[in-house]
Amino acid sequence: RELDAQGHIERCLIVAPAKLKTKWKRELESRFDEHFEIVKARDIQTRLLEPLIAGREPDACRWITSYESVRSPEVLTGLEKARPLLDLLVLDEAHRVRNVTQQHQAVREFAQGAQAMVMLTATPIQTSREDLYRLLNLLEPDVFQSFELLPRQTALENVELPADALLPGSRGLGSALACLNEARYSIVWGMAGAAEACLDLTLARIG
Repeated sequence: RELDAQGHIERCLIVAPAKLKTKWKRELESRFDEHFEIVKARDIQTRLLEPLIAGREPDACRWITSYESVRSPEVLTGLEKARPLLDLLVLDEAHRVRNVTQQHQAVREFAQGAQAMVMLTATPIQTSREDLYRLLNLLEPDVFQSFELLPRQTALENVELPADALLPGSRGLGSALACLNEARYSIVWGMAGAAEACLDLTLARIG
């Protein structure tokens, strides 16, 4: 809405897991009165990329698509010949492009032609800090040019905190981000404990 108020958004692409496309469309309509169309790889190819390749201006679009669609062979081939210009690119569950794959490369091509980009993820780090670097490099390639520079770029300097809020031996964002992994493990064990309790209760009732 804020970007739309600053200037009309003619081309917006939301990339989400396939199972969430309908939910995105429904939530945008019911909560914000924003109407988007769910599209597949064929639509991206024929309605966005082919006009650009032919030297024509494609129509305005507000689309929701899946990661499977953007990495499809026909879209990848089209992206080699033309780079679409987007007003806004949104990546839901952006950690899906943390590894350098065809999916990552396709999203990078769209990102390079986007005036603004939003990444949504609860797990920016899944296996190593390189996950975070690849996402930041995708978002701001001119700023985050090297993984070796990431610790210096993300270090917290001249930040004052009360003594009881400090993490012992912590420097930069490493420890804070590591807490996300600890939280995930805690959630998993909590779910396992709840499942075990339900099983015990069920067995007690039928036994």
